[in-house]
Amino acid sequence: MPPDQPVMSAAEELRSLKRVLIKLGIVALNSCMVVHKFLLIVAVLMRYNNFFLLRTYIIYLCVAGIVLHIPMFYSATAVRGHNVFLVCAAGSLVIQGAEFFLFLLEAPIEQWIIGQVFSFFSLFFLLAFIESGFREKNRLQNEEEQRLGLSVVYYNVELVSEAIEDNSD
Repeated sequence: MPPDQPVMSAAEELRSLKRVLIKLGIVALNSCMVVHKFLLIVAVLMRYNNFFLLRTYIIYLCVAGIVLHIPMFYSATAVRGHNVFLVCAAGSLVIQGAEFFLFLLEAPIEQWIIGQVFSFFSLFFLLAFIESGFREKNRLQNEEEQRLGLSVVYYNVELVSEAIEDNSD
């Protein structure tokens, strides 16, 4: 701990460690989702040579999914840009759903469907993780504002009591 920082209690250190581990988990899961999209592109290019239209749609959807996952890295690690996160999350859910139904209708192979279901639930888990980070940040800001608000009230009460004491003398 840097010397200019106040000493933290064990509970505060555990909360801080929890936030760091959640951010690392988010980055790891988001990275796995991006790698999954790249592997899906490679698998589709190798497997569906005679289904040109299906292959094209899946590649476009995967690239759009990758593009939407990149801003979520920033939102998750910096815990900023909640609106950007919401837009990317909605887009990712739509794209993941489109990929799932495209595989379900055009290529009803069990391995592909199981992989898409796993990817869909991984995306839900990732979005819930990121949203919990934003909620934690808002909770900490509210606690800080309440603490600062109470200290301002105490300071004003002290000033008023000092003024009353000075007037009574």
